[in-house]
Amino acid sequence: MTNITLLVISDTHRSLRDEQEKIIDRVREECDLVITLGDVPFEGLLYIKPDYGVLGNHDYFGLLGTWDIHGRLVEKNGVTITGLQGSSRYKEGNFPMYSQEESMCIELPKADILISHDSIYRNIVDDAHTGLKCISKYIEEKKPFLNIHGHHHKQELYSYKDTNIVCVYKCAKITVKDNKVYVEHLF
Repeated sequence: MTNITLLVISDTHRSLRDEQEKIIDRVREECDLVITLGDVPFEGLLYIKPDYGVLGNHDYFGLLGTWDIHGRLVEKNGVTITGLQGSSRYKEGNFPMYSQEESMCIELPKADILISHDSIYRNIVDDAHTGLKCISKYIEEKKPFLNIHGHHHKQELYSYKDTNIVCVYKCAKITVKDNKVYVEHLF
């Protein structure tokens, strides 16, 4: 896969603090793209000005912007990226959430990188964080090099079916270089 560096922001839930904005300003220049994985408040999106992103389970559909790539394919520096918004449904309301059955009907184009708010499906007790079966299926069938997700409020690097997976909580700089993934958690 071609080398690329991403500034990824997810699950800030509240306004960014001044020191966090300074970190974003400093690192933005080193990155090819700014990506949001959802659950970033509207005023945060105005400041971040993401190139691409998806909505999180706490976002309302009204927050959609030109940056939204849910179900779309985009390309930067020869790297293709697609996105999947939302999480598994655990509450009612006009939020991007899906039952496992609904998620299996979502079609996404084949891409080098899948950005998603939620993770692969994991059979755990917490309904809000079980992940989505469609993400597991996508990885099994389309074999992206990298899946970047938020939602779980932790920093984690792992793999599933030969796909590198990075869970971002708040902000990270992710670099793909020479088919290796490097993650720097910024705050």
